[in-house]
Amino acid sequence: MRKKEPPAPEDVVSSSSQELPTRSIGVQTSMRLMKMVLEEFGERSSKRSKDTEKAMRDLAEKLRREYESEKQKVIQSTMKQMEKEMERVKEEYRNKISDIEDKHKHIISDTKKKQWCWTCEAEAIYHCCWNTAYCSIECQQVHWHKEHKKLCRRKR
Repeated sequence: MRKKEPPAPEDVVSSSSQELPTRSIGVQTSMRLMKMVLEEFGERSSKRSKDTEKAMRDLAEKLRREYESEKQKVIQSTMKQMEKEMERVKEEYRNKISDIEDKHKHIISDTKKKQWCWTCEAEAIYHCCWNTAYCSIECQQVHWHKEHKKLCRRKR
């Protein structure tokens, strides 16, 4: 079976009676009607502009409130972290101070248990009487001849 081929353009017959008739109509829009349409368009455009502007203001206000809320949350979180860190550091320093005080008390106690040379204030190894001691024989003799001989309470 063969397909039917379309007729060649020279084989087509046309008649002017087969063409659809066209008609032109001229219409003139009145100035009043044009002004009304223009005003209506302007009002709609103005209303849209106002609506858009209001929506933008509302959106900006919403974003500002969200920003402020987030900022407050971050500030509070940071403050809590700082307070925790400050407490940790305070506790660390309290412990250090306590350790230093304990060492200081121990050193003072050790120092009080020792006797010191009356002349040069070095640690004493020679004792004369209840409140007089010397680090060497030289220091004892210097002090003895200057003043201690008169005040010594040791039994001779």
